[in-house]
Amino acid sequence: MDFDPKLMATIGTSFITSLAAKGITGPAETINDLWKASFGYPIHYFSEKRRIKYELNLKKFEKELTDKILEIPKENIQEPKESIIGPALEASKYYFDEKEIRDMFANLITSSMDSTYNGLVQHSFVEIIKQLSPHDAKLFASFNESEAIIDIILENDKGHYYRLLSDFFISDSFSNYTQNSISLINLEKQGLIKIFYDMHLTNDLYYSKYENSTCYKEIKEKSWGPVDNLPSKVSMKKYKFEITPLGQAFKKVCIKDSL
Repeated sequence: MDFDPKLMATIGTSFITSLAAKGITGPAETINDLWKASFGYPIHYFSEKRRIKYELNLKKFEKELTDKILEIPKENIQEPKESIIGPALEASKYYFDEKEIRDMFANLITSSMDSTYNGLVQHSFVEIIKQLSPHDAKLFASFNESEAIIDIILENDKGHYYRLLSDFFISDSFSNYTQNSISLINLEKQGLIKIFYDMHLTNDLYYSKYENSTCYKEIKEKSWGPVDNLPSKVSMKKYKFEITPLGQAFKKVCIKDSL
């Protein structure tokens, strides 16, 4: 199989050689050209330590991307859209230190080359990945299609109340409720989940993990005192959230089994 040996100097011998051996020179050249455009002028670091770290992470990203692309069955490989690959590669170089984000970019690029994901890959996914933290990504990856969440409400004797914790969520693997709340708000902002009030206000096992949580018990048992405007009652307002169609597509394309 003939291919331009000059390509090997940019994205790497393993990538071009492996794809060329499978007869996939067209997509390989496209990736190579866009790779060169994104990484041909690397970020300049005054610190030698930072430069070395960047180069190591770039090599990791190249290998991860190569391995993922080589897993695509030959019959499913297609010419990727430059409007997705280009922005994804360009954005990825600022997230090399965060493996979860790096993995999502690699998954997005790989999925855009796989005809199995046609109709699921969206241009907006590049921007969504940029807006997520590693905690956001890992929390979202752990979700089932529907989950229970709550607000903790503090109410004073005059009937005035305010929210103590917004969109409180806990699980065995994610026990930092404050961080989880921030992530839930951001995930809804990105359109990946939809939070809604539970009209049935069920008290079954669906919500028991919150009522029995250390966080809720500590807040409920706290002595607030008889001072005006301080809360005298603590209660829960119950919600659920669901993964949206956009979120389901994002999970299949960008999360997969990587996180």
